[in-house]
Amino acid sequence: MSELFLPLRVCMDCGKRALYPHQLEGFKKDKKGRYGRANLCKECKNRRTRVYYQKNKRHFQEYQREYREGHKDDYNINNRRYKERHRKQIVAENIAYRLVPLGESCEVCGSTENLCRHHPDYAKPLVILTLCHSCHMDLHSKGGILGDG
Repeated sequence: MSELFLPLRVCMDCGKRALYPHQLEGFKKDKKGRYGRANLCKECKNRRTRVYYQKNKRHFQEYQREYREGHKDDYNINNRRYKERHRKQIVAENIAYRLVPLGESCEVCGSTENLCRHHPDYAKPLVILTLCHSCHMDLHSKGGILGDG
């Protein structure tokens, strides 16, 4: 009977517990782990990954450089395809970058950091919204804080 109350997962770093199946979403997926989850919560795993990357940054940059040099043809093909498929978007971004100044703050949350431009309609390149990076990502990933993204 006491087995019913054993946690499904416990984070090795911070001790966060998943007592019920819906709480397992707070743990990274891992096919080898019990219940298909790792023994680190997402926050601790992300922190460990950032620390590891910072310690080995030079190695990662060198690897990426070598990979890009070995796959230049693939990059050129993909760049050409992107430009063909997104011609309106690229033209609108270039026009806005040259002619429309970036606003002072995010039009959604009021933040003044990490500001960027958002085109609600690429057919109207001079109509842009000034958004912080976070609101801009929310707009695109969640279907929009401002309507259709």
